[in-house]
Amino acid sequence: MSILKFLFGSKAQEEEHSFELVEQKIPVEDCKYDVRIKYPGGEVYGWDFFLTSRDLVFSRFYLLHEKPAKPHFAPSLEQAIGWFRGENLPRNGFGSIFWGRDKKFQCRFCDFAKDFPIRPSRVERLVIYKEIPEYQEISGWRVGQVESELIGKGIPTKFIELSKTRAIIKWESQKDRFACQKCAERLKELGREAELTDCVIFPRD
Repeated sequence: MSILKFLFGSKAQEEEHSFELVEQKIPVEDCKYDVRIKYPGGEVYGWDFFLTSRDLVFSRFYLLHEKPAKPHFAPSLEQAIGWFRGENLPRNGFGSIFWGRDKKFQCRFCDFAKDFPIRPSRVERLVIYKEIPEYQEISGWRVGQVESELIGKGIPTKFIELSKTRAIIKWESQKDRFACQKCAERLKELGREAELTDCVIFPRD
């Protein structure tokens, strides 16, 4: 049984595969000014959040110096996957971006484009805690890796261009050239197979 099916039951019927779950715990003293936490009514560093919040309720948090920048952490696994796909995005003062359920790939020869599904292949859970004067913690979830049958695995990240933030995926294969099957077959007929070097070939149907 996949982790999603275990947690959500019928809500995860569409999921065909389980994902890897990576968990990490960090004391707040080690990340006091490296984490920003958005909570009802404000936003503070991790250290200040534990000092001032009474109920430890937050809407999301993120790591300031992460390279490459990755998705924000959501309060629940269900929210993390929903936000990643663009579903039920929070309205709390952040410019929300999302990666969706599909990724569009375009043929470099004829400009034909086709969407292919992407799925979460690794989910990260980060626990930030303090132990004095008593133990307290907050736990956040995010999609840390995705997978496409066409190109393999990649890391969701973002790119800031002027005043707009774009959601992108850095594929492990580092391939960025694509050709549809129709163009690939025609190039082979013409004896121009060399132009397909380093291209990922995808079907049109």
